[in-house]
Amino acid sequence: MVRATGEPARLAPAVREELRRLDPNLPLYRVMSLQQAMDESGWNGRMAEVVAQNIAIIALLMALVGLYAVTAHAVHWWRPEIGLRIALGAQPRGVAWMVLRQALTRLAIGLVVGVACTYAFDRAFTVAADRTDPVRLTDTGALMFLMGSIAIVAVAACAIPVRRAIRVDPVVALRAE
Repeated sequence: MVRATGEPARLAPAVREELRRLDPNLPLYRVMSLQQAMDESGWNGRMAEVVAQNIAIIALLMALVGLYAVTAHAVHWWRPEIGLRIALGAQPRGVAWMVLRQALTRLAIGLVVGVACTYAFDRAFTVAADRTDPVRLTDTGALMFLMGSIAIVAVAACAIPVRRAIRVDPVVALRAE
């Protein structure tokens, strides 16, 4: 390392000549400022963070699509029951709540398992690390925000199956049975 003012590349020929004078076998390569070296050394960490974020987004989307698919499939199989309930006077609000309750139950189970896994992951991977790090996986505020966001998006994903359940024609549903 050489302390210099200005651009360190300007001093490279003089430093190279001095190194050759001291030890002709000592190479001098990749001349850069300390800031450039620090930026370059953090690149792997930044790329790992971007990859992890993208994997998390894909996993979230897959979970939401899965919840939508399971709810839509359940509505399809419950069509005769829903038709019978509507024929016997069930209100659309009650039918919607029946379908939404099933989806919310699945969502709650997923959130509980996810939070438990987050705490286990945090505990397993911060044992050897410095526990004074201000950014923790188990930050209560961040977990609550994330769970609330997932719940809102999951309820929105279930809107189409709920709408289909409300619009079931009792005559068509019972005739298909």
